[in-house]
Amino acid sequence: MEAKTSKILLCLCAALITFSFFTKLQAQSAYDPHEFLIYFEPGTSTNDIALLKQFYNATENYSISPSSYSGIHLWKVTSFPTGNNSLNDINEVIQDARTRAEVNSAGLNYKTTMVTFEMPGIPPQVIDPDYYCSDIFSLSCSNGSKTIRLGILDTGIAHYIDTSNNVQFHNPLLFNPYFDVSDLGYDYVDNDPFPRDHNGHGSHIAGIIAGKASELSTFNLELRSYRTHNSSGYGDVYDIVRAVDDAIREGMHILNMSFSYQAPIPEFNDTEPLEVAIENAAINEILILASAGNSNYDNDQGGMAFYPASFDAPNIISIASVKCGTELSQFSNYGGTSVDVATLGEDVISPDANGVFVGKSGTSQSTAFTSAIAAMLASNLVDMSYEDVKCAILATVEPYSGLYGKIYTGGVVNANGALHFLLNDDCAGSPKSEEAPSSILAPEVDRLDIFPNPVHDRVHLTFENEVAGPVTLEFFNTSGQLLEQVTERMPAGEQNYQWDATASAATGMILVRIQQNGKILNGKFYRLP
Repeated sequence: MEAKTSKILLCLCAALITFSFFTKLQAQSAYDPHEFLIYFEPGTSTNDIALLKQFYNATENYSISPSSYSGIHLWKVTSFPTGNNSLNDINEVIQDARTRAEVNSAGLNYKTTMVTFEMPGIPPQVIDPDYYCSDIFSLSCSNGSKTIRLGILDTGIAHYIDTSNNVQFHNPLLFNPYFDVSDLGYDYVDNDPFPRDHNGHGSHIAGIIAGKASELSTFNLELRSYRTHNSSGYGDVYDIVRAVDDAIREGMHILNMSFSYQAPIPEFNDTEPLEVAIENAAINEILILASAGNSNYDNDQGGMAFYPASFDAPNIISIASVKCGTELSQFSNYGGTSVDVATLGEDVISPDANGVFVGKSGTSQSTAFTSAIAAMLASNLVDMSYEDVKCAILATVEPYSGLYGKIYTGGVVNANGALHFLLNDDCAGSPKSEEAPSSILAPEVDRLDIFPNPVHDRVHLTFENEVAGPVTLEFFNTSGQLLEQVTERMPAGEQNYQWDATASAATGMILVRIQQNGKILNGKFYRLP
């Protein structure tokens, strides 16, 4: 009883510390007061660029700028312009740049960071094993043969150099199958090809991804470390831009971004330079998994948002954190329109910078889980398509009423359900939920095709009717509320039914149940606002 009381007190103390931390994070992230990023319209002459740089009294380190693929420049203002065209600070410089015809995008060089939480004094071996949630976050089967290249933008990967001058991992069985020891990646903090992790966050994230990958013996995964954050866990936006550009050039398929910075939502639909790089990644079919943030903050609130997760880019999946069941983690950011899905992010065990396995919590960890699942799914495609992988993940979440309105899809990632959706076969079986009414999610007995998914207005349902007779179609929201029920007499054979989703005000995940001749078909789709 005494030990249990001590553990409760420890949790309460941790909760108070965490709450105190949350209250300090509702402000714009720091940025360099003399640096800004600028991206020019295609075709802008080098002379015009030079003249504008001269006007702003700016310098440029040509060894790192402009970025390798997008051509985004990092300029440092040595002294702010005076006289008739005086500009008093870096924000006024950026506003001036955005009015120039030759400038496509300009923005601050924000400081980004990642935050995880550790329970002090509780060794990993006593953490409740139920936190692993393997029934929903692990694939039961996959025959994917495509090699997937996954880049981790973080604090690096823990390794050391042995007496023979060879790269060695503290956890070789975990990392050696997935990293190329002759080329681990790149260090954008120190500008060298040795992304050594002096913080531990990057190694923890890499360990989660590698650990999930090891569950499938046939899964071909190549990991690459992009060290964008220093030993204190801080990085800047321009190094993220450089890493994204290099990832495009190096043929990455998926990027894990377990970090964030808080900034005002741009006015007049201005595009940030980092968003330009991310959109270029989309053109090259790169899927990006991004942490929603760890400030218990509603990312839908006006004025401020957490980036890069809140960018309106088609290739980003924004990830929140949940406990093993249905509950949103206390620290996790959320947003009914801006945060896509949730994944396990509490007390996740993985190695630190010294190879010691520790339990950490955060949307960083939930993002790593989702990256691993996304990579496994992508390995089943002949050609990488971020749209196919993203759609499979979002369309097959396990819906939970506690997440409705807080998470766009209203649910958590279901690895087997996503694989089933992507392959359109029965390899992974049918997703089930203990939270949703069993009458809604009864076992699937036949195939129901739903198109398009996601949908704005009309959704098409295709299914087989074995014999002529009455067929009942029911549509539910994730709370189990019946949105509409239709009964029609249908002939035998293939049926093509069209439902007008605008007839209901519901958005997010919608569940479909079709009853025919004593059988039940189930499906899911999500409706865009």
